[in-house]
Amino acid sequence: MIHVAFALHDYLGSYSMYTGTAMASLFENTREPVTVHLLHNDTLSPQNRERFIQLCASYGQNIGFYRVSAEQDFDIAAIEKRGYCEGIMFRLYLPRLLPAAVEKIIYLDSDLLINMDIRELFQKITTFFPDQDLLNVVFQDDVRYMDRKYNWFLIRNHNQPLGEKIYHYNAAVFNFSNQLLNFAGLYFDYWDKTLWRDAALGADHKMHLLIRMHSGLTYLQRKMDKGMVLTPQEELDYGQELHRAGEYEKCRDYLITRLNVEQNNEILASKLYMLSAAYEALGQSREQKDALLISLRYDTPYVFSCFKLGMLCFQEKHYRQARFWLETSLHAKQNLQQIDVQALKYRTYQKLSKCCLKLNDIDAAIKYNDLAGEIRPDSLSVAINQEVFKQLRPEQGRYGGGSFA
Repeated sequence: MIHVAFALHDYLGSYSMYTGTAMASLFENTREPVTVHLLHNDTLSPQNRERFIQLCASYGQNIGFYRVSAEQDFDIAAIEKRGYCEGIMFRLYLPRLLPAAVEKIIYLDSDLLINMDIRELFQKITTFFPDQDLLNVVFQDDVRYMDRKYNWFLIRNHNQPLGEKIYHYNAAVFNFSNQLLNFAGLYFDYWDKTLWRDAALGADHKMHLLIRMHSGLTYLQRKMDKGMVLTPQEELDYGQELHRAGEYEKCRDYLITRLNVEQNNEILASKLYMLSAAYEALGQSREQKDALLISLRYDTPYVFSCFKLGMLCFQEKHYRQARFWLETSLHAKQNLQQIDVQALKYRTYQKLSKCCLKLNDIDAAIKYNDLAGEIRPDSLSVAINQEVFKQLRPEQGRYGGGSFA
């Protein structure tokens, strides 16, 4: 039996698709039985959980779910401030969560395609390594280097034909250039084998992305090279393509030069939102917040803009501001079609509960925790919060069902 692990933090409800695609590629190419150990938090929706079960069952493979809450062990706000999410810490829980019978395991990122039989790699592992970074420190002078084919970064190594490798797509899967068309096709071939192929993407989503890989970034760059002036919409498209390609500094620098106040307000607001996303990817939270605030001058407040502002204010410990923006997001206009609305509401209610607790508004904290519990009745975080509230008000008895008894 080959054991592999994935970690999932999916607060928008869309990242499960990438994890599922990686699993499909693993099952397609591995002839031996596989058990997947999926580490997740409360962001895994019941619908996506069922899709994982059905995907594994369709290949006759096994899956186990392990619910993790990293908030008790790590400073999540500090992790998010650096542009990461708490999911990067889940792998550290593997030694304590896995059954004793599991002697070794391969941890896989969700942005991989396993285009080979992973048994070859599994046989080379003799020790259980929970985390590569820790391994680098502990065994600094005593390491065994693995072949690059087991972690082939496409963003740096895309000039070779397809082969039996583990491809690390990273931002490269959305790097819309002609050199990556073969790898884009490979990715969508595996994606088509999952239950996410029709999920909130539209029937022509695959073709749409492939066309943009032909004509998006390359087309716009050639147009500028010829001295042609881009329209405001094309300027926005170019910034988006740079961001998708992982060229965050170029995206930031380009959009800063294209903030012409004489253009359409909606496009200008979209440019500022994209600029804020570039700042976020670069870990520049102050600039990210400023860009989001300025964007509100030119267009209606949108759900995700308000949510992001709330999260940034919470990181800065400006809890009243955080509460305002998070509550505003609950009534703001929806602008991202692929967001899992319920998943986002769950996370908003969770953060609002913490804000209100910080502000000593216990009744509101309880209310928002209850609303989160209505979306995810089995939420571990909700249950932990209930215990906190019970300790804060022991004289009112056992907490349950949204109010104190």
